[in-house]
Amino acid sequence: MLGHVALVAGWTIWTASACSRVPLPKGAPPQSASAPVRVEETFRGGVEGQFFGAALASGHDVDGDGVVDLAIGSFNHLRLMENGPFGVLADHREGSITLLSLREGRVLWQHPSSSRTPLLGNHISMHQDIDGDGRADVVAVSMDVSAVAMAMGSSVGTVTALRGTTGDVIWERDNPVPDSMFHGEHAVIPDQNGDGLDDLALAVELLKDPNDAALLLVVDAKTGRRIEGRDVALPCGPDALRVVSDLDGDARAELLVGLPDATVGAMRSAGIVLAISGATGRELHRWSGDAAGLLFGSCVELVAGVGAGSGADLLVGARGDKTCGSYCGRAQLLDRTTGAEARRIGGAARSEFGTGSCVLGDIDSDGSTDVWIGAARGSREDPRQPWGIAVSMRSGAELLYGRHSAAAALGDIDRDGRADFALADPRAFDGAGVVQLYLSAAVRAAESKPLSSPDR
Repeated sequence: MLGHVALVAGWTIWTASACSRVPLPKGAPPQSASAPVRVEETFRGGVEGQFFGAALASGHDVDGDGVVDLAIGSFNHLRLMENGPFGVLADHREGSITLLSLREGRVLWQHPSSSRTPLLGNHISMHQDIDGDGRADVVAVSMDVSAVAMAMGSSVGTVTALRGTTGDVIWERDNPVPDSMFHGEHAVIPDQNGDGLDDLALAVELLKDPNDAALLLVVDAKTGRRIEGRDVALPCGPDALRVVSDLDGDARAELLVGLPDATVGAMRSAGIVLAISGATGRELHRWSGDAAGLLFGSCVELVAGVGAGSGADLLVGARGDKTCGSYCGRAQLLDRTTGAEARRIGGAARSEFGTGSCVLGDIDSDGSTDVWIGAARGSREDPRQPWGIAVSMRSGAELLYGRHSAAAALGDIDRDGRADFALADPRAFDGAGVVQLYLSAAVRAAESKPLSSPDR
């Protein structure tokens, strides 16, 4: 049964059969839209191993209420591990996607995985409009990662388009590339076939290629079918795909591709980042790692409003950096034109800092963009757990820290002039998972505090 619970100042947030509300301390309710106030809310998955919050997606208003909505992915990785390589084949209801209305505080719908879409909630995105009803829709990529499926050498993976208003399947297509597997990474790209709708780029690993090559499979978002002649060859599978503003003056958005396993000269896994034209698919620019094993390109973002006069800079993660210890990782802010480094943020030894990223907007009111940067392990509470920080790109200051591994920008949902965001820790509570909503009036560098879930 779906329901909702009250928050403060007229806001309502939700609970569902698969998750529950976990109250955290909070300050007084706001007296006006601009009053600084601490507003936090944590929601917990209902089943150990559910991994609620494995992926987040936002940026569009699905229900037409004027506020962006939030898609939350779940998948039961623990059950797969416990059951061995046949686990995902034996129990297909491994994942789900929940869509939350942020204004009304209600669950719009929940869509479970099926025998065709195991681990459904691990890779999700929001699309401006697929079915032509004027409302945003949700795209999910699922893969059967069992050893048996990969050994078969078949085409592995399914992409599903879900109607934003109901959660019904618009279309569902299996991977059409022989002897390959969907990599999970995907992006909404500019219209490629002239139908007036944006299309999709899907990362595909070529399982039998001796050089571990990959490609970006371009599909018609309206039908899910492959658009012939538009695929883009890649030297390896990408860890990051980001659609960014026009880089070549053609008024079309472009695609940034992070390839941390790519070889540069004789340096294996030095990593590269490519800027690919959204109009033609050709390579516009290339940035390369400068050391073997650096894994440059493990995350990538275009960050506006940071460098003086630059318009936008390039944020690149390199989780293999060893400057501060083995696999400490780093994130670099680069001038996208010259490649000159403007800022570097490093992680602790073995943390693989720079594994993930999300542009949050200006959350500390300093007039520049702030970014969440994730690490694979080494949290302050538990060295085995992932973590992340929200960082001011202007000052380099840590704004917030927490044991979370996914983030989503929400715009300004409380209309206080500051950016708001969501953070997820899918490993909390023995893998039940938590998702937290943050209204940025609560964010101050002087008030940095853990975002991790309450002690179990």
